[in-house]
Amino acid sequence: MATLVAPSSRRTILARRLIVGGLVVAVVGAVIWRVTADRSHHPHVLAPRVGGFSFEAKPVPLAESTMQVGFMGPYDGKEDPETLTFRSATAHLRNNSAGATATISVCLPRKSPDGGLAGGGAVHAPTLAEYCREARPVVSGTTLRWGTESVDGEFLVLTMNPTQPGAAEVDSVTFEYKRDAAHGGQSGVERVDGLRYVVRAS
Repeated sequence: MATLVAPSSRRTILARRLIVGGLVVAVVGAVIWRVTADRSHHPHVLAPRVGGFSFEAKPVPLAESTMQVGFMGPYDGKEDPETLTFRSATAHLRNNSAGATATISVCLPRKSPDGGLAGGGAVHAPTLAEYCREARPVVSGTTLRWGTESVDGEFLVLTMNPTQPGAAEVDSVTFEYKRDAAHGGQSGVERVDGLRYVVRAS
């Protein structure tokens, strides 16, 4: 036998359904807004970790002038691990009478006699082989696994390579990358200014 529902009871049930439905819509909308808002802002992961020191190298013979700069501090064991996926990384050169090129690579460090490049080292060396177990130039699709190997984790290295006698200075870098899903999936461009890395070749 069907149960008869009084009009007032029907209105109460309808009101409750509308309230519940409204709450669901509001919660879903808030989640979508939060994710959209997070993704609409440019990421800001690298600027606090890149730079922090400067140098002006003394002139050395051209054949010995390539400079490797560990310009990003390694993971300190306190931050959430994450993976950054790069689209590009550009080091901006000025006063480039040395015709230098400047490239950025991801380095998985190896122990080296002089302490390596992590956290602010700069050395004259033709390649990264002595300092990195693995070195990957930053191109579209290159990943940086931040915090996956504690204090021996990956970090960024700048290579400055003069092609003729003269000097060259890097004063800023621009990164385009995406954070992983656990950190909102933000993507965009981050520029780091105020750097001063000078290499000289004779």
